[in-house]
Amino acid sequence: MDEMTEFHFPAHIEERIVDAGRGRPRSLKVQTILSAFEGKGRGKADVADINSKLAARGVVLDPALDAPGIGLNDLIHFRPLGQAEIDFDPEGPDLDPVLRDLHTDADAPCPTVAGLAMDRLCDQWLAEMAVAPPIVPAPHAADELCLACLLLAREDNLIIGDGPLARVSECLASLVPGPYKQVDRLPWLLVASYLADPEVNSDLVERVQDLLGCAGSSVRGWFHYVAWMIRPDLDADAVRPILLGNLADKLGFVGLSTGLLASLYDDKEELDAFAADFTPPEGFEEQYLDRIRQTRELEWNWFTFNLRLSEATCRELIWRAVRGSKAAGI
Repeated sequence: MDEMTEFHFPAHIEERIVDAGRGRPRSLKVQTILSAFEGKGRGKADVADINSKLAARGVVLDPALDAPGIGLNDLIHFRPLGQAEIDFDPEGPDLDPVLRDLHTDADAPCPTVAGLAMDRLCDQWLAEMAVAPPIVPAPHAADELCLACLLLAREDNLIIGDGPLARVSECLASLVPGPYKQVDRLPWLLVASYLADPEVNSDLVERVQDLLGCAGSSVRGWFHYVAWMIRPDLDADAVRPILLGNLADKLGFVGLSTGLLASLYDDKEELDAFAADFTPPEGFEEQYLDRIRQTRELEWNWFTFNLRLSEATCRELIWRAVRGSKAAGI
């Protein structure tokens, strides 16, 4: 078996390869792609080698990593091989007029199924919040709908278009003043950001990351679910110490921190080594070591269950919205 066949892509690259093959192009920053092919004794990433390995999987990067003017923070799209040349050219003879209108007129209604699903999910969220008391956290059903919108916006922003932005703006505007307004507002700001610009809004993502270690357990727990939906865009190096710190000195939602941390590692031996080298806050050394021991007994990935269950629920809500079924309340 040759070297190309034996090569295993990191999880966040593999995820985009699979989605590209399904006709759902997604993107990563140049620096992230190059870093994924470095390390583990491979040395500096070779662009030709990257292109060759991706081509063997039927995927091409658009634009190319070595295209003129491309910087380390620029976004590169993963597209099916043979389709990268297809552009939304208004003069293109094979371009559907409806899609052409979508990409040339920002005010036109979004005709895509994903865009209509986003509108419907927003409508359901507004209906849930309309009957919720303003001084308490959003009801669980509303939280699930919000997370579904976030997942849909992050994964499908290139095909949704910006038509649903008006409905997302309604959701933001509907948040009345209260102690939980900012907690509910941040995920919707992320939704709007993904729809308006495929490039990740690093300021919003950093705010989510900071809240993973906040003192308030209910807020901390909620933002673990938010972070899970956008985990390919998290700064893993910044998040990992926060999550391990939670294992040391937090009481609530420690399992969520463990699960989210596990998802940020492809190699669990590296995770074990990182946990062993981590210095917990003073006074929490014994509790940290005890929790790490219990975690290893159960396996790290066991703690991803609740986060994966939440994602599955969101995907079901999206699917129901796509179908327009009565079960989705549409």
